[in-house]
Amino acid sequence: SDVCSSDLDIFIEAKMDAYRNLNDVEKETEVIVLGKKIKQNPSTIKKDKVYNGVYGAYTISNFKIEKVFKGNFKPGDVVDVFESAGIDEEMGKIYHIAGYELMEKDEVYLLFLRHSETDPWYMISGLKFGKISLSGKKSEFRIELEKANEDLESFKFEDRIREEAIKKYIKK
Repeated sequence: SDVCSSDLDIFIEAKMDAYRNLNDVEKETEVIVLGKKIKQNPSTIKKDKVYNGVYGAYTISNFKIEKVFKGNFKPGDVVDVFESAGIDEEMGKIYHIAGYELMEKDEVYLLFLRHSETDPWYMISGLKFGKISLSGKKSEFRIELEKANEDLESFKFEDRIREEAIKKYIKK
C-alpha cells in the first residue's frame, strides 16, 4: 500500500536512489555542516485537485550553522533547508515523504546538503539519509514503523550511515 499511517503520521512512498553507506550520500553533497534548526516555516501541502489526495509535502526550515566541514559558509550563517515532510494544520496530519521526519528545534544535526537546481534553498542529500541527528533518539513514528515491520531495510542503512558519519566528522 502507498500509505501506512497512524492517526497523525502519514508515510508517502517516494521513488529514490539507494543509499547504502556514507559515500553514497557524500558523492552528491556540496555542503556539510553541523548546527541547529532555529525556525520552521509553514509547510506546503500538495493536493491533487481532482481526488484531493495529498501527493507531496515540504517545509522550509532555517538552520543555523555552528561548524562547517565543507562548503562556503561560516559559523553563525543561517541556511534555508528543504525538509521532505509537511504539517497539514487543517487536517492535523504530518506527511512524511519516504519516511522523512522534520528536524527538531534545538537538537544538533550534521547535514549533508546540495543546492536546489531550481530554488534558493538547500536539499538534504539522499532525502533523509543526509540528516544525522547527534542524539540519535528514535521518534515515535520510527518506533511505530519498526513495530509494523515497515521500512526496515531503509532503517538499517540509515543507522549505518549515521554511525559512519559520526565516526568521520564528530568523533575525531
